[in-house]
Amino acid sequence: MSETITGYTNNAYKEDFFKLLYLNFNSLNIKQHHVENFKERKIDEIKIDEKNPRYKFLKEFYEKFYKNNERVAYPNIEYYEKINLKDVQAFYNERFQNSGNFTFAIVGDFIFEEIEPLIMKYIGSLNFKNHEDNFIDQNIRINLNKENINYEEESSVKATVSRYYNKKFTNTFSERLKNKILLSVIDKLMFNEIREKNKLVYSSYAYEYFNQKYPREIISISMGYGSDPENIEKINQEIDKILNDVKTKNFDHKIFENQKISLIKDFEENINSNYFWLQSIIKSEKNKENFERLTFYKQIINQITLNDISRLAKKYFDEEYIESVELLSEK
Repeated sequence: MSETITGYTNNAYKEDFFKLLYLNFNSLNIKQHHVENFKERKIDEIKIDEKNPRYKFLKEFYEKFYKNNERVAYPNIEYYEKINLKDVQAFYNERFQNSGNFTFAIVGDFIFEEIEPLIMKYIGSLNFKNHEDNFIDQNIRINLNKENINYEEESSVKATVSRYYNKKFTNTFSERLKNKILLSVIDKLMFNEIREKNKLVYSSYAYEYFNQKYPREIISISMGYGSDPENIEKINQEIDKILNDVKTKNFDHKIFENQKISLIKDFEENINSNYFWLQSIIKSEKNKENFERLTFYKQIINQITLNDISRLAKKYFDEEYIESVELLSEK
């Protein structure tokens, strides 16, 4: 999907920062021992993982979630053994030495007149071939169907249950904000009803696992909990009831209003962060969206209605989801 070079510094070392940026594009000195050390470390990790009975469970999850696409396969020893210095060097040369296809986003408290000469010197002198890559569809498709992945140890005393709702959606800024409110409402209801009121779980959550725009607009929603294995059926019934209540708007509407206020508060805090602005610039560029949409953040949030939330809940939360259930012993 992308390749990235990131870094940060303070104003005292900003020229050193640009020098390192330049070197990352031009003088990444990859040796045989770098490749061998990487392979050895990763292979050792897999050998340890393969001795764990959960390895097959995690591998099955990846295979079902991504429909057995080799690009996102759970790695194995043979996969890492194929890596060689020649291919690594060729990949670096092909991807990173064509800086003409990079977007450079720089944020911070610098004075532009001071940083402009550094941009001209260290970025302007990069090897711009002006070769623009087009998106290549590698046929990675998220599974939109119902799947169950189960793992159980003897004398299990703790359950970890996760649901993944993978759904088509319109990937726009306003729809993503509606999703944020929807999931924050569900997360709060799960906390209030399942954990605090009924004491059925150790922890619970509902959040956006990821969203994508290419090759297809998809949202992946994750919700789950940790509990006593004996409570699984009861908890699942409670979750289904919460989802139905959101669909029918049959819950305390103060929660909806409070979550909107909370999102606005988070936004007002986040805009003081360099990381927030950097990610916002990158996302707007990646999704080909107007960066100025952020100036309407609070306005969009305030215009979101219960009907919007109900509509999305009806769209997302049917019986088609991937469920993973882990039943673990004390060890």
